[in-house]
Amino acid sequence: MRRRKLLIGVGGLAGGSGILGTGAFTSVSAERSVSVSVADDDAAFLKLTPSDGPNGAYATTTNGQLELDFTGTDAGGGGLGTDSTYRFDDVFEVTNQGTQPVGVWLSVSGSTFDDDNLWFYQDGAESSKLQGEGDGVVEIDPGAGVSLGVYVDTHGLDTDTWDVDVTVHADASEDGVGVTCPVAGENELLVSNADDCGEYSSIDEAVENAEDGDTVLVHDYGTYSGSGIWVDEVQSDLTIKGADGRKPNIEQTVKVPWIPEGLNLTLQDLSFPNTSTDALSVGGGTDNLHGTGTESIKVKNCVMDVNRAMKMYNADIDSLTLSNVEITHSNTYPILCSGSNISNVTISNCNISYLTHGIKLDKVGTLNIESSLIKAREDAGPNEADTPGIKVNVTSSATIGQSTIQFYSESGIKFGGVGYDADIKNSSILDNGQSPDGNFSGIVIDGDKVDVDITDSNIVGNTKYGIEQLDSKTGSVVADGCHFRDNDAGEANDPVAIENRVGDGDPSDEIESAGYQWD
Repeated sequence: MRRRKLLIGVGGLAGGSGILGTGAFTSVSAERSVSVSVADDDAAFLKLTPSDGPNGAYATTTNGQLELDFTGTDAGGGGLGTDSTYRFDDVFEVTNQGTQPVGVWLSVSGSTFDDDNLWFYQDGAESSKLQGEGDGVVEIDPGAGVSLGVYVDTHGLDTDTWDVDVTVHADASEDGVGVTCPVAGENELLVSNADDCGEYSSIDEAVENAEDGDTVLVHDYGTYSGSGIWVDEVQSDLTIKGADGRKPNIEQTVKVPWIPEGLNLTLQDLSFPNTSTDALSVGGGTDNLHGTGTESIKVKNCVMDVNRAMKMYNADIDSLTLSNVEITHSNTYPILCSGSNISNVTISNCNISYLTHGIKLDKVGTLNIESSLIKAREDAGPNEADTPGIKVNVTSSATIGQSTIQFYSESGIKFGGVGYDADIKNSSILDNGQSPDGNFSGIVIDGDKVDVDITDSNIVGNTKYGIEQLDSKTGSVVADGCHFRDNDAGEANDPVAIENRVGDGDPSDEIESAGYQWD
């Protein structure tokens, strides 16, 4: 361990700075004072460097040591105020330059500041104090690094400057690497694979014991596996969430075979890494408990590298929301809603890519896709992506904005249903219709009385038409400010504008247009 001085000014500009030094470490801790010459931070086995983020401005390296200075900023800040709490995320980085995993923690001692009002934490988890033993140790593998923040509580302090001892501990012994246990709050049930850390060792057990409004916190420690996480007796609100914003690995399916009336289920900050399973399965129960149209399911900040991200069979719910979700390597429909009636489907800021199938939604009231990528494998065989990118039957409205749909063997989008408006804005429908017969268009309108407005979008490289309204279907198609290119159906000189089909030629009289660019 290394003992260092940390000067903190409260109430105005203080003349000192906080200093944290590093030195070579082994499995035997060695105490060093600030006056002892140690290896430069960049050369030490344990490396401390300022963060690249905004709060890295509080850290500098001077004479081979990392200095932390919270006494002022270039913008004119005057140090820390009294009766306040401060959280400085991402101040400095700790990197293990050794050959063994190490446990790292920091301790504070002094008459004014101590471990109760000054601590260090892994970035984004200020409640998890890195104070050693049961209170928290961050494990760092060789070559890896973590970002640390600083938490300061000045309640009850007068204006002054204090000299505080800070000790950096690093233990490379086999059993010296500790575990940072998350802290469960009110209405939170903690699940952990670590010994003596969580109330539960099984997510399914915690869900079984959860009450209305509870959150099941999952510790990012090891992999959670089992026959499934059954959510079928929860009365109403339930959240399953990675603790401290981290994404624990879950090799289980969240199963909701019977949908409790009024269920509000949220999955947040989770990783599903097993490609052979589904991440979420809803409906399909035998007791006709398919939902009452008031239920909602939300998936936030999750990674689903699975066979299928979610499937819904005969489910009647109010809303399905995906935000900041990454879905990859799906070998079937990444999202399949079969025989289901969902009032509102929202997909925002999602990366749904490297797929063999597209999204299939049987019956949706309102569809909203925003700032998302829906992309088949570019190297997929002719039958591997043999679906549209999005196939949906809508009853109320559909909006697709700032999104890309690409590389599907069939059409990029296939609209079904009757009597609604569909708006496509600032989006790209690219390189679809990759089947051997090349007989699919970028956008296919297979619903009757569907009015489609396409604005400022790229419809490029689709093997049949750019936009195709199928025979006997009515409804208007308006394109404004769009770019059509290399939609290759028909002869080279054929305008390819037949029965409301629009490809690489001039638009037909049946298609209203403004601002087309035809290459």
